[in-house]
Amino acid sequence: MKMNFSHFLPFLAVLALFLVASCPARAETREALAKKMTSMSDTHREMFAIGNFAKLDEEMNGIQAGYEKGKWTDVQLWNLFAVPFSANDPVVADLYDKWVAAYPKSYAAHFTRGAYHLRLALNMSSTGQAAGAKRELALAL
Repeated sequence: MKMNFSHFLPFLAVLALFLVASCPARAETREALAKKMTSMSDTHREMFAIGNFAKLDEEMNGIQAGYEKGKWTDVQLWNLFAVPFSANDPVVADLYDKWVAAYPKSYAAHFTRGAYHLRLALNMSSTGQAAGAKRELALAL
């Protein structure tokens, strides 16, 4: 028995046209989303630097809630939580501690401070400073 698929051709043509037409729209959406995420990261970095932890905590925990509802992908969430706070400068440790002290139950505060300590440890390990840090830590205890 020979199958005749000619009656599907109009449907396939419309489907192909729709898919091709929607590709530029998706690219614009990706660009808009990337700009929005960059803007959010810049704003969060500024809030952190000036110690506006109330607003920062509200926004970061809002991002986490959005992620739990499917608004953000895993990669987007990581970029929104990690990129604004990517400095591994020991001078900013105080800011992380102040954020956690102000909001001790905040997921965002604890996560970003933990990521900061991880970056410091990896940096120290890769630059050979880890041995000296262990000695300093042992003397401090």
